[in-house]
Amino acid sequence: MKYLPQILSGRTARHTYITTGANIAFGLLVIVFFVIASRTITPEQLGLVSITLAIYSIGFDIFNLGASQALLRFVSLSLGKGNVYQAHQYARVIFRLRLIELFIILALAFPLGWILAHNFYHQPILALPITLAFASVGGVLLGDYFVTLLQAYEKFGMAALLTILNALIKLLALV
Repeated sequence: MKYLPQILSGRTARHTYITTGANIAFGLLVIVFFVIASRTITPEQLGLVSITLAIYSIGFDIFNLGASQALLRFVSLSLGKGNVYQAHQYARVIFRLRLIELFIILALAFPLGWILAHNFYHQPILALPITLAFASVGGVLLGDYFVTLLQAYEKFGMAALLTILNALIKLLALV
């Protein structure tokens, strides 16, 4: 127990506090987003927002492919060993993977949006929002890459700021 104050005030603990705080702030801003959305838009529009956010979230989970974890692990491990060149190489490879994912997502967005709107929801008017939701997954993957890269370089404050800005942009887009 005598080491507890050292553990709770150490570098890793401080980084954990920053990351956890940013995640809590992000979650609270998302809650505020949905509260405002549910009070200011029609039920039909709220349903559309829910569909697009579900597609957006599921698409991110599918296309993430563990690249964020690999980026964090291998870049930070290489940096910890003092091998900056190798860390840059890992980051470059994973960035290229993200770009390939982005192009695949953009290529699939239009046909999948149309197919889901016409054959699954039977609402052709949903084709554009679903297509845009799919296309936005690529942007989120790129944003996730940069946040994770900042974490690998132990720039937790900047990563936290980007996470919070992400939620604020969603909130401001609603207003």
